[in-house]
Amino acid sequence: MYRFRKQLAPGVVAWIVGVIGGSSVVYAQNPSAVKELRDRVVSASSAESKAKAYRILFEKVGRSGLVTLAKDEDTGLALQAAWESHKKLVHPPKLVLGRVDAIYDVSDLTQFLAVLKKRTKAWIPEWWAKRIVAVDVFADRHHAFVQDSDDKKPDRRQSKAGPLVPADAELEESGDHLLYTNRDGKFKYLKSEESLLFDGRCAGLIGEKRSAVAIFGNSGRAFTLSGYERGHEKPSWTVDVWGSGRSRAVTGVNDHWAELIGLDNMVFVFGGESHGMYLEAFDTATGQCRFRFCTCYWFNFSERWNLM
Repeated sequence: MYRFRKQLAPGVVAWIVGVIGGSSVVYAQNPSAVKELRDRVVSASSAESKAKAYRILFEKVGRSGLVTLAKDEDTGLALQAAWESHKKLVHPPKLVLGRVDAIYDVSDLTQFLAVLKKRTKAWIPEWWAKRIVAVDVFADRHHAFVQDSDDKKPDRRQSKAGPLVPADAELEESGDHLLYTNRDGKFKYLKSEESLLFDGRCAGLIGEKRSAVAIFGNSGRAFTLSGYERGHEKPSWTVDVWGSGRSRAVTGVNDHWAELIGLDNMVFVFGGESHGMYLEAFDTATGQCRFRFCTCYWFNFSERWNLM
């Protein structure tokens, strides 16, 4: 093979390698172009621009190129590439009346979970892990997550202040303040206009030096995450969690939920709703976003992309 290739003109060799190797040849022939597209993904500052950048990059490198991108130093990009490379369309073992007849293979998505765990080192909530591998697929349109069993639903309760909170937590009013309590302790902070939203949900993280709280609703729309220094009642930083990227509220059953997990000076926001599961990580001291991952690319579904 080596002798054969040496006898051909360079352009012919490149053409043969391209035909045999598929889209992965993009890396060998024009790595600077791929790097430019990769950098656009990493630097994108809005959900819409990041989704657009992902589409251009992933369609450029194709499915074969995702293997390389899944090793990228940027965690968000690596997770998105790994998600795509582990999506295998199959028929469910048992058809259910009223459900679609295509799903993503559970065993492949379970492997993706292992990749996510290894890459982030974060503890993955059980409901999140079970829901993200149960995916109905609407061909060339979108995917949806099966939520019809109790083990795929987070354990939560109605708080004294109104919003739903995790089952081991409590949220109660105290004058102009709210008191959030869980098994790790408690912290008190000033109420804001959105603290007691109608149909609101609240999840908190309590640390020795810093805490965080998120207020969100029953849809995957963007919501606020705020960080607090110990003993301070006003947030030291406030950021937007992109969620699943819905642009408007929805009616009917959607069951959006988010859970906060702390690790190594980071707060991980594990969330999901009927059409998108997501994970975002922020620095607990500054609120700086470390990475974002979303199965539906913030409501820009890759099922509509040309990934060959």
